Order: sequence, then C-alpha cells, then structure tokens
Amino acid sequence: MDEQTTTTGKTLTCIECKNETQLSDTLKQGDVVECEFCGIEFEVTEAGVEYTLSLIEDEK
Repeated sequence: MDEQTTTTGKTLTCIECKNETQLSDTLKQGDVVECEFCGIEFEVTEAGVEYTLSLIEDEK
C-alpha cells in the first residue's frame, strides 16, 4: 500500500492521526519525517514550496 500526502506549505497533516506537524525548511528528497503525535514515518518524495511524502510501512 503506497499512501502519499501533499503538504500545505510547511505543515504536514498526518494521514493516520490527523494532527499537524511543522516541517523544516531544509527538507530534501529522501529525508524521513516522523509525526510528532503518533510516530508514523513519511519519506519526502518531492521537495519544493510544498512537499509530497509517502508513508513508510513497517515490514512484518
């Protein structure tokens, strides 16, 4: 399952818990961002004025 989200500016709205996390201005493609509320991780797949992030799935 490949879940992606696009930020609004520098704010990530978590697709799991729906809380907002502020993002750094220095993120680049390949960086990992963790939701500060529920702990799930996203990988930055596109970086610019807005970011596109993909949910990182834990291997089971």
